[in-house]
Amino acid sequence: FVSATQCSAVVPYFGAANPTTHVQVEYQGVRSDPLVVPVSATAPGLFTANASGTGQGSILNQDSNVNSAANPASPGSVVILWATGEGLTDPPGVDGRLAVDVVPKPLAGVSVDIGGLPASVQYAGAAPRFMPGVLQINALMSPHVQAANNVPVHITVGGVSSQDGVTLAVR
Repeated sequence: FVSATQCSAVVPYFGAANPTTHVQVEYQGVRSDPLVVPVSATAPGLFTANASGTGQGSILNQDSNVNSAANPASPGSVVILWATGEGLTDPPGVDGRLAVDVVPKPLAGVSVDIGGLPASVQYAGAAPRFMPGVLQINALMSPHVQAANNVPVHITVGGVSSQDGVTLAVR
């Protein structure tokens, strides 16, 4: 994705092979100087409704409807989280290949915390028919999660936690 103020890219799977990588941007045939960027085995991040990285998460309720204050999830139900940064997968992810026949799963362990309580991960793997690097997590929420429109949610992949400030609505 490119705009006047932002340039976004998906890190290829082979990018995890080294502790650093070089990033260059080319515009109208002119390349920027290479920027050395550190690489970690996992770097989980939850997608949010407004694409800012904070606020209402891009989350579906158990009935596949979008989670929101107007459509909160029930405690004890399954929610579907969308994330990235899962690292290497089994089988190995193929850059540019949609998850259709084979659905890669992260090699690193995945856990979910909703409202400060652990959730049971029912599925963590590639999101079917999505581009590589989109991680789908189906998590069974604790029945003891307190009702609120801004319940905090975190995922942890390979011991690394996602960003603070992502929430979901619980009735």
